[in-house]
Amino acid sequence: MQIFLTAVQEQDVAGVFKAIWLGEIPLKWRHMSSLNPDPVRVVGYPAEADLVALFQRAATLTQPLLQLQPLIAPSPLDVHRIKECKLRVILQARGMEADSNFLTVEIAWDGKWADKADAQMSMVVREVKQRL
Repeated sequence: MQIFLTAVQEQDVAGVFKAIWLGEIPLKWRHMSSLNPDPVRVVGYPAEADLVALFQRAATLTQPLLQLQPLIAPSPLDVHRIKECKLRVILQARGMEADSNFLTVEIAWDGKWADKADAQMSMVVREVKQRL
């Protein structure tokens, strides 16, 4: 099984989400390089995929960095932000026998680095329920 990133949308100044990338790229699995480099996982044991990471940059660059975590990041998908942003990503789990429903996740970040205790105030990741 793999978790695929199928779309990335970003909120414009009017508050409308616009597509900035469409495609199919798997996400990285947590600890992929050190524990199990295989990009495919067998269903039946816990495995976590990394969707987004927040980095504290070097002392000379004071701004933190938010970056999506696809397995590979071709130029249009190299999504990284150094200021406040709101993104929506659409994901799908895919296996040999079946695929999941699509899942839309919204990532809102205030553009600041927060200590671990304050992290929930700085970045919020939540599922967006689709309206029919």
